Amino acid sequence: MTPKTKKALIGGGAALAAGAIGYGLYARSETKTESPAFRPVRTDGIFELRRYAPYLVAETVVTGSRKQAEKDGFRILSDYFFAKSRDGDKLDMTVPVTASIEGPGAHDLDEEGGRWAVRFVIPNGMTKGSLPAPPSEVALRDMPERLIATALVEGAPNDANWNVTMEKLDAWIAERGWTGIGAHELASYNSPIIVPPIRRDEVFRAVEEPLG
Repeated sequence: MTPKTKKALIGGGAALAAGAIGYGLYARSETKTESPAFRPVRTDGIFELRRYAPYLVAETVVTGSRKQAEKDGFRILSDYFFAKSRDGDKLDMTVPVTASIEGPGAHDLDEEGGRWAVRFVIPNGMTKGSLPAPPSEVALRDMPERLIATALVEGAPNDANWNVTMEKLDAWIAERGWTGIGAHELASYNSPIIVPPIRRDEVFRAVEEPLG
């Protein structure tokens, strides 16, 4: 075996080991991080129709491109969750973190003037009355029981793949005679350092009831 071949094999083995460790950490974190309760209604490949129970979110509205809005929104909400912008104890982190464009009509995800609602899910069992008072840029909002169509993002969560997934989800909804309502929600379950194929990102779209 030549030194070059040996080096390549060692490098490949290290990469596989790192990937395995990364997947293990991801899987362990994924199973322990709380998310809103739902009941699957229909599953079809990358698509799923779910009935979500009511839950509470912390929401902030920010302006900018998708990347900038997600960054600014995450900072504001994590400061509230981790007691940096208020007194009291930290809140447990939850998933997914969602972002949706506010206002009517289509928007470009890279539009600098986009207005986004970014949301963290409040841990189960907590109420508006039991939560620490949020700063002025954070609102506590009740999310009602909803029928949500979802689609898994295949590949990296960049603007192109978000747009493709939104189009696929809308087509899946329309093909079944259902009506999508409200804005798409871009839902992320992992930190930015987790890369495909072990990360999980989804597009949500509420569906009007009764189903067609």
